[in-house]
Amino acid sequence: YFNSFNLGIDYLTGVLDRRSITSLIQFQIKNKKSFGIAICDFDNFKRINDGYGHFYGDVALKEVAGAMVEATKDVGLVGRFGGDEFLIYFDDSNDYDDLWKKIKNVSEAIKAIKFEEPLDNLTVTQTVGAARFPFDSDNYEDLFKKADKALYRGKAKGRNCFIIYKDEIHKHIDVVNSSPVLTAKNTLINAYSILKTNLSIDKKIEYIFKAISDEYGADHICVNIEYKIENDYVKPGNSRVYYKVDNNELRKMMKDGIYYTKTYSDYKEVSPIAHEELYEQGVKAIFTYELIYNGESFGIVRIEDSKVKRVWQEHEVLTYISALNAVALLKYLEKHME
Repeated sequence: YFNSFNLGIDYLTGVLDRRSITSLIQFQIKNKKSFGIAICDFDNFKRINDGYGHFYGDVALKEVAGAMVEATKDVGLVGRFGGDEFLIYFDDSNDYDDLWKKIKNVSEAIKAIKFEEPLDNLTVTQTVGAARFPFDSDNYEDLFKKADKALYRGKAKGRNCFIIYKDEIHKHIDVVNSSPVLTAKNTLINAYSILKTNLSIDKKIEYIFKAISDEYGADHICVNIEYKIENDYVKPGNSRVYYKVDNNELRKMMKDGIYYTKTYSDYKEVSPIAHEELYEQGVKAIFTYELIYNGESFGIVRIEDSKVKRVWQEHEVLTYISALNAVALLKYLEKHME
């Protein structure tokens, strides 16, 4: 079914990236193919990072991803949704018992992982929420919400379990800590914890940009100033070359210091020059935000996607703004410390 897709791979874990796995699911909905989805949340992953460091946190993520791929071979596809969350597509799994067995196989495979030192005493578990198409819903948004309700129920039960959505049990659940909220929370915790480190200002900005890219899959993030781009962060595996765009042209697109694509190329009418320059760089979707602190402007941040005609979601936009306010503070300190 998926020959027409330009599939993207998550550079850390080797599974499908967020854009690809969600696009494939929506493709199957459009073609009315029955399937199941499972949102998988790595239990207490922060403790691994805190106890062993981020390097070994990445090692654990890669091991988990490998186990999931092996357990779903010939029956499904695995994608990294963001951070320590994964999304699994199970082909032709509209039957409750069939989906239950498949998810159980994944959970057992993860628990059976044998890590090498210093993680050799580590046991990994996941909480999983699942839903079925078209049994539970006939559209992606509602299907995802129902899987998320099941995930929320699993977390409320104490984690380390899997729940398949049942309308009579789960329909009234109010998911306060929904997956988008958790993703935003993780991004902001990472961004603001970086401010407390002893790293250089450039390194702090680099790591904040990396945190945004890791959670939301942005290919490129930079600070666009009048004559060049600074703090240029390009996602590993992306070989494109980016260069500055006239800030005045970017500002033509922006309202109250912000702009983001709501429909593809909707900025072409407002700023054909910026559109042409970004198009030449391979940019298919863009978020821009002017860095202002204490009344001074320190350039415009560009968060860009070069793979898909992306429409930014409201929770993404709010997260970006909060994280980039920290970058504005850093740029202010950089200038006035000199």
